Amino acid sequence: MVERRVGVLTLGVVACLLLGAPALRAQDEPQYTSVSGKKYYAQTDTQNQVAEAKKKLDAEPGNVTLTIALGDAYAAVWNHREAIRVYDRAFELDKANALLHQQRGHRHLSIRQLDKARADLEQAVAMDAKLASAWYYLGLLEYLAGRFDKAAAAYEKNLALADDDVVRGIAAVDWLYMSYRRGKQDEKAKTLLDRVTPDLKIEGNPRLYFNRLLFYKGLKQEADLLAGSPSDIELTTLRYGIGSFYFCNGDRAAARAQFEKAVATTAWPALAFIAAENDLRQMR
Repeated sequence: MVERRVGVLTLGVVACLLLGAPALRAQDEPQYTSVSGKKYYAQTDTQNQVAEAKKKLDAEPGNVTLTIALGDAYAAVWNHREAIRVYDRAFELDKANALLHQQRGHRHLSIRQLDKARADLEQAVAMDAKLASAWYYLGLLEYLAGRFDKAAAAYEKNLALADDDVVRGIAAVDWLYMSYRRGKQDEKAKTLLDRVTPDLKIEGNPRLYFNRLLFYKGLKQEADLLAGSPSDIELTTLRYGIGSFYFCNGDRAAARAQFEKAVATTAWPALAFIAAENDLRQMR
């Protein structure tokens, strides 16, 4: 994945017409600008996800579900600012939609608008306490703020909504373990990690978290995690887990090296990238 601007002019114009925005706004604006001034942009919609979502919404204008799907399509190509504008439009159709708060909160988090993210996510769980993803993202917000007990509580709620199944909730298990470690709840961290065994059947992207957890247990080495040709998102996710483990074990130099590698990729919306940025700021 290469850092680049959205390159399909017609999609930007369509989005602007839909949302009543100035033409080309989403094309020109950076999605996120780091503290160092580096600008990050949306990706090109090579799979026409936005166009397909827009086509479906055109067939059923006023459909809240399809409007949310259009916002999600923009987010899939990292055009989070346009996604937020679509969600804003969806709120005009349904002001009391908990899922909308969850989705918009996630996108605010992606572009580091943390206060707005918190407001949306807290509203989401107040309206529907069974929104597992809202608890997951709230957990990260608490983690970033250094409130590790509250982060752990949010991840515990997320895991409970997966029936406390470590296979279904393996990502939450990883962040929960790190929250326990950062919060000096080492016995809880050990008990949780004991539940993760090499024989668990975990497929797809969740294996990144599974492999991180096996690394924490000493069952995999750093080289094992980084073998092959991981994508930038995979590298960022793995590097952050490795670095956080070193950090918790008191090796700040090794942790810093991993965090710096985590943010050297193009995967700027990844939760691990956000967490690595945050840890590097705290370590200055």
